[in-house]
Amino acid sequence: MIVQVIPAGDIEIRNGKTRLASGSEYLRLKILARHRMWKGEWFRDLREGFPWREIVLGVKSPDLEVIRAAYRRMLLTTPGVLSIVGLTLTPDYPNRNLGISFEVIGTDARIIVSPDDDAFVIPVPE
Repeated sequence: MIVQVIPAGDIEIRNGKTRLASGSEYLRLKILARHRMWKGEWFRDLREGFPWREIVLGVKSPDLEVIRAAYRRMLLTTPGVLSIVGLTLTPDYPNRNLGISFEVIGTDARIIVSPDDDAFVIPVPE
């Protein structure tokens, strides 16, 4: 069996047949795409994306409350997300990482992301 996931993450090709993501898988991929998109990255709208440089990487001592508020706003403005049950930021200063865990309720699903989910770990400056 040959499985290919397109980098955008919402189409899967399995044995030559395409399948669109749906339900919890689709919502998780939407959140992950917004998590990975840096503010100013998309040429059509430089306001889109998460401000990693402005509040995390370009700051000597990042303020976790500012990051939490921005991440919360990003989650709540993701199409399909209805509410946030929990959101936790876990800094790992020796390894220069910031673990993010959250639980959201969507229109079709509940998504839980734990700090050990490598897709949601970002680097933190010293």
